[in-house]
Amino acid sequence: MSLPQPDVISLFLRHTSQLAEHCPSSLPLRRAQWLFALAARLEKPCQPEVAAGFRAVLRHCCKLRSMVDGATDPMLPKLNVLIVMAGAYFAQDEQLCCIVDSSELV
Repeated sequence: MSLPQPDVISLFLRHTSQLAEHCPSSLPLRRAQWLFALAARLEKPCQPEVAAGFRAVLRHCCKLRSMVDGATDPMLPKLNVLIVMAGAYFAQDEQLCCIVDSSELV
């Protein structure tokens, strides 16, 4: 069953707003899975509120990544995937957009 785009957007925005509120110093696996799954269903180009949601995800993940202890931290893969997704594929980070061509990620 496929959700209509407005429903996907609504769910995505709900998860992005709850990310900072309920998970200020972590990224639960279930939340990362939801964000990734919903992002996979979002159409490009994204609407302004969706872009803002991706920027919030990017900021949150970058903040958490700066606190990671090392390469073996179990949170690192989740953070990296969401950072590339939001920053490069959905073009919310100027530097990542220059490094990775989003057409290569499809």
